Amino acid sequence: MVDLRGLVSSKDLDKDKLDFLFSLALHLKNTGKNKLLRGLKSDHSVGTVALIFQEPSTRTKTSFNEAIFALGGRAIDFNIKNSSLTKGESLEETVLNLNSLELDGIVLRSSQESLPSKLKALNDIDMWIVNAGDGKGEHPTQVVGDTFCLMNSIGLNGKKITIIGDVEHSRVAHSLINLWPSLGVDLSLLPTSNYESKLNSFKTLQEAQNHSDVLYVLRPQSERWDPGDSEILKSYSDITVKSLNENQYLMAPGPVMPGVDISSDLLKHERSLIFDQVNWGLYGRAAIIKYLSEGGHFG
Repeated sequence: MVDLRGLVSSKDLDKDKLDFLFSLALHLKNTGKNKLLRGLKSDHSVGTVALIFQEPSTRTKTSFNEAIFALGGRAIDFNIKNSSLTKGESLEETVLNLNSLELDGIVLRSSQESLPSKLKALNDIDMWIVNAGDGKGEHPTQVVGDTFCLMNSIGLNGKKITIIGDVEHSRVAHSLINLWPSLGVDLSLLPTSNYESKLNSFKTLQEAQNHSDVLYVLRPQSERWDPGDSEILKSYSDITVKSLNENQYLMAPGPVMPGVDISSDLLKHERSLIFDQVNWGLYGRAAIIKYLSEGGHFG
């Protein structure tokens, strides 16, 4: 029996694997030449990949779609509303059916935490799976792109980075917390709630800014709030990032809420890496897909 391969958690990654993927991403970026990889002629098609998104997406879904196309593959936009999932079919059964239809891979954004991990544990599956976000669980491919963005700009080892905002409900934050300290990042938090962590936590934005080389800002994750969590939004009035210290950089996974999490004039600041993150997300995901399609394993 063969376990379904894939990348479902940032815990599946280590420095050696990231260094390899970064080299591959750089190769794809340099070979592609165009902003959207149009110049790339892959010597290995990644096959047919289903994009299954139970939640909305702009950057993640589009970058996967573009990466698959550029690598010679075909992306199927799996329409959940027109599928048998609406008739009560489980996602596990759907995956088994897609495997019988001889698809090569699945990119899954799920509203259920840990679902990608459960699917990865299925036996007799020939496909690979990539977690494109599971509820408030994790978002490993976002963190791969963000890691590559820093590796290409200011580096990671020894950098002081503070995650600011709704850490508790952010899958991106959870993946960052799992991965970045192992890469030598001095990671701290400025959470909007009493988020329990072994990491250093600040009480004020000024403390965080005075300490940090990079501010990593999260929007309010209101789609995952319980009724009593609405107070979180009020706390953003004290942590809206309106300026950067000298030599300080700004990151955010997007989407941002200008005036709430970040001042709108900072989006295009010379030390804002936000749109660079989007670009590296494209090439990071392309590297992951190419690696998996050629038989690579994570974890």
